[in-house]
Amino acid sequence: MIAGFPTETDELFENTANFLQEQKIPYLHVFPYSERPSTPAARMPSIPVATRRERAATLRAIGTKNASEFHHAFIGQEISVLMEKANRGHSEFFSPVTLSEELPSVVRARVTGIDLKNGLLAEPI
Repeated sequence: MIAGFPTETDELFENTANFLQEQKIPYLHVFPYSERPSTPAARMPSIPVATRRERAATLRAIGTKNASEFHHAFIGQEISVLMEKANRGHSEFFSPVTLSEELPSVVRARVTGIDLKNGLLAEPI
């Protein structure tokens, strides 16, 4: 998500924020717009840098809330985990997972909680 693209009005930003809240999209990549010389957008009316940063922070907060709600729904559920490191991997829903012990490959696990920075916490089954 690009926050503060040239010509983005308050109304357009609010539409984006509302859409993300309504759709509960759990994984967002958000960054404030930055000009690139010699591009058409660089010649368009710009949004103040502080506003871009503020809007990006708002969208990140929405993404964090959405991810938290998404991850909470898995607590107590069994999931498949593709292991990428000794005790870290991703679920079939792309949620980052930290297992309580080191295991290889793909494992079945029960979600026991969440860590807002690292995603789901789980125990192997």
